[in-house]
Amino acid sequence: MNLFALLRLALRGFVRHRMRALLTTLGIIIGVGAFITMVAIGRGANARVSEQIASMGANMLVILPGSIQQGGARGGAGTSATLTDDDVD
Repeated sequence: MNLFALLRLALRGFVRHRMRALLTTLGIIIGVGAFITMVAIGRGANARVSEQIASMGANMLVILPGSIQQGGARGGAGTSATLTDDDVD
């Protein structure tokens, strides 16, 4: 089949099945729009976090008291020391 015959066949399918063609087109438009929106939200969030980290400065260090559990309930339970006011100096 040549290109003209394929285009004519496709157009005939669109005309005969208008609702199916409309719903398919609508689904593609919604899917592409949702994908573009999610990528934009992700990039915006990434830029916002990067901006906030950069605004802290190069000499910022955040220390949180407590322990991080690894390996279940018994792995290192009770072995971490908490921070005191003397640790600041």
